[in-house]
Amino acid sequence: MPNIALIATALVLAIVMVIMALDIRLIFDRLTRYRRIIGEYPPALRRLFWRQFVWIGFPYGQLVSLIFWLLVAFPTACQLARLAMAPA
Repeated sequence: MPNIALIATALVLAIVMVIMALDIRLIFDRLTRYRRIIGEYPPALRRLFWRQFVWIGFPYGQLVSLIFWLLVAFPTACQLARLAMAPA
């Protein structure tokens, strides 16, 4: 008989990992898009725009979400390991 708690924990961890991957992809997508936009300006202006972007336009919402899901993933992974190592 399969352990339902083990299966449920593995499913939750898989969902959390997918959400974290999406957040990482959104952060890098936004950074690369902005890099392409400012790519045609002279280097001094690019540096100025990049500094402004870091303070004003950085996707802090995705960053906070990523940190939250990392904090959820660690105890979930520990619980999964504990359930996997428990005697049947």
